[in-house]
Amino acid sequence: MDAWGDHAVSCLKNGIGKRHTTVQEWLLQTARRAGVPCTREAGLPDGTVPADVLCHAWQGKGPLAVDLTIVNPLRPSASRPSTETVKKLLAHEEQAKLAKYESTCRRAGWRFQPLVIHPWTGLTS
Repeated sequence: MDAWGDHAVSCLKNGIGKRHTTVQEWLLQTARRAGVPCTREAGLPDGTVPADVLCHAWQGKGPLAVDLTIVNPLRPSASRPSTETVKKLLAHEEQAKLAKYESTCRRAGWRFQPLVIHPWTGLTS
């Protein structure tokens, strides 16, 4: 552990990775309690895994793939940011996920929704 606690919030094993798993588990349990059947880390036949959580038959419209991204708060573009900077960063990350997975999910009959989270300041729309 370093004096400022930077390692605790950026380490893949105990920081960002653990946050991702915690949010994923919360989303799974919340959906299941609401009666929505879900699968963790669902993949497509082409080998991509766009869904950290796949909600089956979401609102009667077919599967919804939710991709979680936790932004490292210590990235130079993310640390101690202004609200406007965070909004731009989160929107950029969200657009990158949409570009990567949205068309693949659509072809498979899935809807796709990225959920990008900054641990200190917020999440995407």
